[in-house]
Amino acid sequence: MCCSEDSLDMLVLWYELECELEALEEAPKALRDAA
Repeated sequence: MCCSEDSLDMLVLWYELECELEALEEAPKALRDAA
């Protein structure tokens, strides 16, 4: 692996994606609670 910086960027992208997916899963619960 020569491009460690690139793989780090991918890691950050995946991390942000995971956070967005978790937020999407939490959103319906929050909407139900608010309703």
